[in-house]
Amino acid sequence: MKNLYKIAILLMGLMIGAQSASVAGCSGQYSVRYPGAAAATNYNNGSGLTAVSYCPDGSGKATFTIIEGDNDGGGETRIYVGNVTVPNRGFPTNTEFVTVLTAQNGSTTFTLEANSSGATSYTLVHAIRGCQNDKAGEVRLTLTPTLNLSAAVGGTTVTGAICPNTDVTLTATGGVSGAIYTFRDASGTVIGVPSTSNTLNVKPTTSTFYTVTTNTANCGSTDVVQRINVNTNNLTLSSTASTITSGQSVTLNSTGGTNGSYTYTAFSQGVTTETKNANSSLTVSPTTTTRYTVTGPTAVGGCPGSAEVVVRVGNTPLPVGLTSFTASWKGRAAELRWATAFEINNSHFVVERSFDGSVFRAVGQVAGAGTTSGATTNYRFDDPTPVPTGASLLYYRLRQVDLSGADVLSGVRALTVSGPKNALAAIVLPNPTTGSATIRFVAATTAPVRLEVYNMLGQQVLLKAVAAKDGLMEIPLPEAAAWKAGVYQISISQNQQRQVVRLVRR
Repeated sequence: MKNLYKIAILLMGLMIGAQSASVAGCSGQYSVRYPGAAAATNYNNGSGLTAVSYCPDGSGKATFTIIEGDNDGGGETRIYVGNVTVPNRGFPTNTEFVTVLTAQNGSTTFTLEANSSGATSYTLVHAIRGCQNDKAGEVRLTLTPTLNLSAAVGGTTVTGAICPNTDVTLTATGGVSGAIYTFRDASGTVIGVPSTSNTLNVKPTTSTFYTVTTNTANCGSTDVVQRINVNTNNLTLSSTASTITSGQSVTLNSTGGTNGSYTYTAFSQGVTTETKNANSSLTVSPTTTTRYTVTGPTAVGGCPGSAEVVVRVGNTPLPVGLTSFTASWKGRAAELRWATAFEINNSHFVVERSFDGSVFRAVGQVAGAGTTSGATTNYRFDDPTPVPTGASLLYYRLRQVDLSGADVLSGVRALTVSGPKNALAAIVLPNPTTGSATIRFVAATTAPVRLEVYNMLGQQVLLKAVAAKDGLMEIPLPEAAAWKAGVYQISISQNQQRQVVRLVRR
C-alpha cells in the first residue's frame, strides 16, 4: 500500500512538471525580420500588441521572415487584413489573409503588398501549435511609407469602378522637396516625362494600375501602386438575320441598357440615319448593306455603351463610313486627311490624283484598319510628288478596297497650288537607299541644272551639270551606290531657284 502511494505521488509530480513545462513552452519566443533590417526583432507570446511600420520595395511589396524560437515543435502565424481584435486565447474568428507555419527552430517567409485587398495594414498573430489556449503574440504591420498615390475624378476620390475613358487625376504625395516623380503604367512603361509635377491625368479603358516613383524622407526611392477598376458592362446588338433581300424586314435587339435610352444609327453608302430614345428592339428594312450601331448608358454603372451589327443585303459591298475628307496645300506638298466612323473588312485606301479632274492616277496607298467598332479612325497622306509648271489645281480622290477586292470611290477634292509655280519641288527616291538613287524635280526653264552633293564632313563628293527641259525631270544618281553609309546633302540649282534635299545612304 505504501508503495502504491509513492507511485501515485510520483505520477502526480510528473504530471505537474509536464504541465509546467507545457505552459513554459507556450510562452516561447519568435522573431520577425523586417525588410531591410540587419537583424530580426524578438517577440514573446502573450506579450500583447506591438505596432510597427515598414517601407515596401520597388514593386510595392515587402517580404518578412518568421523565425521560430520555441522548443515545442513549431509555431503558427496567421495574418489578417486590417486591424482585427485578438482574443485572450486562440486566434481571431476573421478569415486570415495568409497562414504561415514554422518548424521548431526553423524559419519561413511571406510577402505582403501595399493596397492589397484595399488595405494598407495587417495584423500578425502568432501562437505555438498546440498552445492556442494561451494569449497569442500580436504584431500590427502597417504599410505607411511616406509616399502615397491617390486617384480622383473631378476632385472626388475614386472608391469604386469608373466608366471607360474617364479622365482620372493621379496625385502623389510624400516626396521630398524638389523630388522627381516618375509615373508608369501596368507594363512598366514610363508615362510622360519625369518631372517635379506630382500629378498625372490618365484615361484608362480597362481595369489597371499605375505606379509612381520618387524620393521620400523615410524610405528613400520608393514606389507606390494605385489600382483603378473600370466598369466592363457594355451594350450588345444582334439582328434576327445577317443577310436579307432588299427591303426585307429584320429586327435589331439590344441588351445592357434600359428601354427608352437606346439610340440606333444606320450607316449606308454615306447616308446616316438616327433613331433616338428607342427601346431594346427596332425593326428595320434596309435596301442596301447597312451597318447599325446602338449607343446609350449601360444599366449597370450608367457608362456610355455601344455595339454594332451589319445587315448585308444581297452581295452589295461592305461599307466604310467616311465622315470627312479634306485636301490642302502645305508649302511644297499636298496634305490629305480623312476619317472613318466605322470600317468593315477594309484592306486599304488608294490615293489617286489628277491634273484635269478626269484622268486619275494612283500616287500612294494607306493601309486600312480592317474592322473598327465605335471609334473614329483618322488618316493622313502627304503627296510630295512634283507639280508640273503651270499647274494651279490638283484633284484627289480615295479608292477604298476591302479584303475581297471590291472597291468604292470617294468624292473628288480639289485644291489650289499656292506659292511660285516654278519651284523645283525636288525629292530623292528611294530614301533611304542602299544603292543608287534618283532625283525627281520640276524644272522651271530649259536652263542647265547644277547638282552638288556633300557628305557629313562638308566635303563635296559630286558636282555635275545636267541639261534641262521644262517640266518634270529625273536625274539618276548611280554614284550613290559607291558612297559610304551616312547622310548626304544634295543641292539642286537652276537660275535663281535652289533647293537642298537630304539623302540617307545605308
